[in-house]
Amino acid sequence: MSETKPLTEQTPCEIDTQLAELHAKQWTAAMRRKEAEKRFEDARNGHRLYGRTLEEFEEEYLNATAALTACNEAIAPFEREFSRRGGWKRYYLVPGGHVHRERNCSTCHWNTRFGWLVELADCDENVMVKAHGDGACAVCFPAVQTHPDFLRAKALREAAEAAEAAKLCTGSGKSANNYRSRYAKCPDCRVTVSITKRGLLRKHCRA
Repeated sequence: MSETKPLTEQTPCEIDTQLAELHAKQWTAAMRRKEAEKRFEDARNGHRLYGRTLEEFEEEYLNATAALTACNEAIAPFEREFSRRGGWKRYYLVPGGHVHRERNCSTCHWNTRFGWLVELADCDENVMVKAHGDGACAVCFPAVQTHPDFLRAKALREAAEAAEAAKLCTGSGKSANNYRSRYAKCPDCRVTVSITKRGLLRKHCRA
């Protein structure tokens, strides 16, 4: 496939498809390194070693660092080719969240997991909005917030949410009288429902 072709001959989609796989490995390696670093620091600060030695924790940390470095080195030539061409549009999807232009969006966190929409590599924002509607992040894409496809998708989503909300009993989310119990009877519909950790009646439909 594209792995056998020189990077200079590969399409943006081919390059980003491989990069997405490498970035997924990089994210995993970064998380493992962070965990290993914490275990090593805890061990150096006198925490319990659980039958292991300080040297073993250090080796684990060094191996995790080497794995992350290897991922960074594998990514580098792809990013250099991206820069050589002057770049192209990229889109990232947060599971259950929005589509972003960059992975450093101010609405995200350091450990946010991104899904790379490689099929949209080098596509303009109109194509992205047609595919993802009102899922476009307002910070990354302020201009598309009035796009017809964005507004149409938003209206459909809000109508669906309103329809679902209309099915809910008015007792949903109310404070439970006996919050120490796992279940309580809804004061509005008299149906027994479970209680959340915050002592509230879980959402439920009218009886």
